[in-house]
Amino acid sequence: TARIPKQEAMRANYNSDYCVALTDPSSTGIYAKIYDYIASGTPILLIPTDQLMMEEIVRTLGAGKTIVNKEELKAFLLEQVNNKRKGIAPAKTALDKGKAWQYSREAQAQKAVENILSIL
Repeated sequence: TARIPKQEAMRANYNSDYCVALTDPSSTGIYAKIYDYIASGTPILLIPTDQLMMEEIVRTLGAGKTIVNKEELKAFLLEQVNNKRKGIAPAKTALDKGKAWQYSREAQAQKAVENILSIL
């Protein structure tokens, strides 16, 4: 599929009910998209939980929910559909913005500069 501009993607993330992060439980990496999701303040659904770094980030920041298996996903989606039909808006996250800042590009750049200066 064609790529969309970053600002448009961020606007879509912000206006969504949830940002879905599909993971590979056997992978130990962090998908870069999760940082954009955190920045949007929109709840993240980590599917399935990686039981590693991404889960720790989502839980520590209060940035969303981890889904363990198909049954949990089905129950969650049915609840959301029923709530939508009743006019109940999805809950926003209890995102800890102070902790989330450490994952921003600005904070990462600042940390990189500090590390470089410490070895010079």
